[in-house]
Amino acid sequence: MCWCLWEEKPRRNLDGTLTLTLTYTFTPARSDAGSIFSCRIHHPALEQPLQQEITLDVIGETPHYTVSPVQSPERCLLGKEVTLRCSMVGELTQGMVVTWLRIRGGDRMAIEDDEDTEESPERALMLHTSPRGWRATQHRSKNQLMAYLTFTPTVQDDRVRVSCCFQHEAKGIKEE
Repeated sequence: MCWCLWEEKPRRNLDGTLTLTLTYTFTPARSDAGSIFSCRIHHPALEQPLQQEITLDVIGETPHYTVSPVQSPERCLLGKEVTLRCSMVGELTQGMVVTWLRIRGGDRMAIEDDEDTEESPERALMLHTSPRGWRATQHRSKNQLMAYLTFTPTVQDDRVRVSCCFQHEAKGIKEE
């Protein structure tokens, strides 16, 4: 998500009060639909803070694809290789990149297929890439992109979350 915050100088109104305008601008993703944004005002002259909330309604062209949740075995056994998979089905465009994320606490490690080596701004923000022994592969057809992540769980993988992210920067697609 890209965002900017703009603050104008306070303006004096004819009645002696001031008006301050703060503008929050960002580019929403489809996953932002239904998010609640709040504007809260604190000032010594107010008996209590004022708050206004809006629910974000993302409109625009409906995507012509679906993304499956990550599919995995019920249990991952220590030392036994496991393969996770997710897919995007529908009208796929060239340039779609698949990134698997290994998430533990605040650390995010990207695992990309060897074919997807170009750097993206989002990937540049990640501190670690490609955990040892984890490999991503994919199979593409005209209307389906299957992504696979294969690894052998170790003790260090306990409580790790894994996410599959489909991204196309030029088309503004990011589905996780």
